[in-house]
Amino acid sequence: MIAKFNSSPYFTYLVRIVPFAVFAALTLAQGQFGETGAYWIYAFKTLIGAWLIWLTRAYVKEMRWHFSWESVVAGVVVFLIWVGLDGLYPIPGFLFGERAASFNPLQSYGEGSASAWMFISVRVLGSSLVVPMLEEVFYRSFL
Repeated sequence: MIAKFNSSPYFTYLVRIVPFAVFAALTLAQGQFGETGAYWIYAFKTLIGAWLIWLTRAYVKEMRWHFSWESVVAGVVVFLIWVGLDGLYPIPGFLFGERAASFNPLQSYGEGSASAWMFISVRVLGSSLVVPMLEEVFYRSFL
């Protein structure tokens, strides 16, 4: 039964859409539980996102890793452009209010708090490993 479903074109779409949709839905819920609740939801959605990547990795051929110098050069160039343009473009106030909400668990939990540093670590890992993989598979592979 599963082998039959795996060969379906719908399965190809599902393994690219569902992980991103779940992550996006949890992102919408993130602001609904107060300031400290947002940190817990982010940690939860990062774990769920990583688990969904793990489950779908065998079915998404674009997630198979291989090294190429061209990719490294492209990544460095995009990084330099991205960092170089920071501050040169306006941030529209109508999208983010007058000031975008900031992620600062040190303010919520205290400077020396282990919880604050745990949430900072989760944020760095989530935004550098989990989010890019989910977005790349959805935007480049599906759309």
